[in-house]
Amino acid sequence: MQLAASKAGVSEEDYQRFIAFVSGFYANMSNYHNFGHQKFIPELDSATFLKILQSNPLYSDPNAFYKQVVDEVYPAVEKELFNIDKPYTCINFPEEGGITGYFGRNITKEDLVLVREFCNS
Repeated sequence: MQLAASKAGVSEEDYQRFIAFVSGFYANMSNYHNFGHQKFIPELDSATFLKILQSNPLYSDPNAFYKQVVDEVYPAVEKELFNIDKPYTCINFPEEGGITGYFGRNITKEDLVLVREFCNS
Protein backbone atom coordinates (compact mmCIF):
# COMPACT_ATOMS: atom_id res chain seq x y z
CA MET A 1 0.00 0.00 0.00
CA GLN A 2 2.88 2.33 0.76
CA LEU A 3 4.29 1.87 -2.76
CA ALA A 4 0.94 2.62 -4.39
CA ALA A 5 0.53 5.72 -2.23
CA SER A 6 3.99 7.01 -3.10
CA LYS A 7 3.40 6.39 -6.82
CA ALA A 8 0.21 8.43 -6.55
CA GLY A 9 2.00 11.17 -4.63
CA VAL A 10 -0.37 10.94 -1.68
CA SER A 11 -0.03 9.85 1.93
CA GLU A 12 -0.52 6.22 2.83
CA GLU A 13 -3.42 7.31 5.04
CA ASP A 14 -5.15 9.01 2.08
CA TYR A 15 -4.58 5.95 -0.08
CA GLN A 16 -6.12 3.74 2.62
CA ARG A 17 -9.11 6.10 2.76
CA PHE A 18 -9.46 5.75 -1.01
CA ILE A 19 -9.37 1.95 -0.76
CA ALA A 20 -11.94 2.01 2.07
CA PHE A 21 -14.28 4.19 -0.01
CA VAL A 22 -13.91 2.05 -3.14
CA SER A 23 -14.49 -1.12 -1.10
CA GLY A 24 -17.67 0.34 0.37
CA PHE A 25 -18.77 1.58 -3.04
CA TYR A 26 -18.46 -1.87 -4.62
CA ALA A 27 -20.00 -3.62 -1.61
CA ASN A 28 -23.08 -1.40 -1.90
CA MET A 29 -22.89 -0.95 -5.70
CA SER A 30 -23.11 2.80 -5.11
CA ASN A 31 -22.06 5.34 -2.52
CA TYR A 32 -25.31 4.85 -0.60
CA HIS A 33 -25.45 2.24 2.14
CA ASN A 34 -27.68 -0.67 1.16
CA PHE A 35 -29.32 -0.34 4.58
CA GLY A 36 -30.97 2.99 5.30
CA HIS A 37 -29.89 4.40 1.93
CA GLN A 38 -27.66 7.03 3.53
CA LYS A 39 -24.85 8.44 1.44
CA PHE A 40 -21.17 8.03 2.23
CA ILE A 41 -18.38 10.02 0.62
CA PRO A 42 -14.62 9.60 0.37
CA GLU A 43 -12.73 10.84 3.43
CA LEU A 44 -10.36 12.80 1.24
CA ASP A 45 -10.66 15.79 -1.02
CA SER A 46 -11.53 15.62 -4.69
CA ALA A 47 -8.04 16.56 -5.89
CA THR A 48 -6.45 13.70 -3.93
CA PHE A 49 -9.12 11.29 -5.17
CA LEU A 50 -8.39 12.30 -8.77
CA LYS A 51 -4.64 12.07 -8.21
CA ILE A 52 -5.06 8.44 -7.11
CA LEU A 53 -7.24 7.64 -10.13
CA GLN A 54 -4.62 9.16 -12.41
CA SER A 55 -1.82 7.13 -10.78
CA ASN A 56 -3.18 3.93 -12.27
CA PRO A 57 -0.72 2.67 -14.93
CA LEU A 58 -3.61 2.42 -17.40
CA TYR A 59 -3.97 6.21 -17.27
CA SER A 60 -0.76 6.59 -19.28
CA ASP A 61 -1.46 3.65 -21.61
CA PRO A 62 -2.53 5.09 -24.97
CA ASN A 63 -4.34 1.84 -25.85
CA ALA A 64 -6.44 1.78 -22.69
CA PHE A 65 -9.92 3.23 -22.32
CA TYR A 66 -9.17 4.16 -18.68
CA LYS A 67 -7.76 7.67 -19.33
CA GLN A 68 -10.81 8.65 -21.37
CA VAL A 69 -13.14 7.43 -18.60
CA VAL A 70 -11.27 9.34 -15.89
CA ASP A 71 -10.99 12.51 -17.98
CA GLU A 72 -14.60 12.51 -19.20
CA VAL A 73 -16.69 10.71 -16.59
CA TYR A 74 -15.03 11.84 -13.35
CA PRO A 75 -15.77 15.57 -13.90
CA ALA A 76 -19.39 14.65 -14.66
CA VAL A 77 -19.84 12.73 -11.38
CA GLU A 78 -17.43 14.60 -9.10
CA LYS A 79 -20.01 17.02 -7.70
CA GLU A 80 -22.51 14.30 -6.86
CA LEU A 81 -19.80 11.99 -5.51
CA PHE A 82 -18.66 14.49 -2.88
CA ASN A 83 -21.90 16.42 -2.31
CA ILE A 84 -23.49 15.83 1.10
CA ASP A 85 -26.13 18.55 0.83
CA LYS A 86 -29.79 17.76 0.26
CA PRO A 87 -31.05 16.11 -1.88
CA TYR A 88 -27.88 14.03 -2.24
CA THR A 89 -27.83 12.77 1.36
CA CYS A 90 -30.22 9.86 0.89
CA ILE A 91 -32.12 7.79 -1.63
CA ASN A 92 -35.77 8.76 -1.51
CA PHE A 93 -38.44 10.47 -3.54
CA PRO A 94 -37.43 14.01 -4.53
CA GLU A 95 -40.61 15.35 -2.92
CA GLU A 96 -39.34 13.91 0.37
CA GLY A 97 -35.93 15.53 0.10
CA GLY A 98 -34.01 12.68 -1.47
CA ILE A 99 -32.58 11.68 -4.81
CA THR A 100 -33.23 8.62 -6.92
CA GLY A 101 -31.65 6.93 -9.87
CA TYR A 102 -34.38 4.32 -9.93
CA PHE A 103 -37.15 6.59 -11.17
CA GLY A 104 -37.37 9.90 -12.99
CA ARG A 105 -36.48 12.85 -10.79
CA ASN A 106 -40.02 14.18 -10.89
CA ILE A 107 -41.89 10.96 -9.97
CA THR A 108 -44.16 11.04 -6.94
CA LYS A 109 -45.52 8.26 -4.77
CA GLU A 110 -48.90 8.77 -6.44
CA ASP A 111 -47.28 8.22 -9.84
CA LEU A 112 -45.72 5.02 -8.58
CA VAL A 113 -49.10 3.76 -7.35
CA LEU A 114 -50.56 4.36 -10.84
CA VAL A 115 -47.68 2.53 -12.50
CA ARG A 116 -48.00 -0.40 -10.08
CA GLU A 117 -51.77 -0.62 -10.68
CA PHE A 118 -51.23 -0.52 -14.45
CA CYS A 119 -48.60 -3.26 -14.31
CA ASN A 120 -50.79 -5.43 -12.08
CA SER A 121 -53.72 -5.11 -14.48
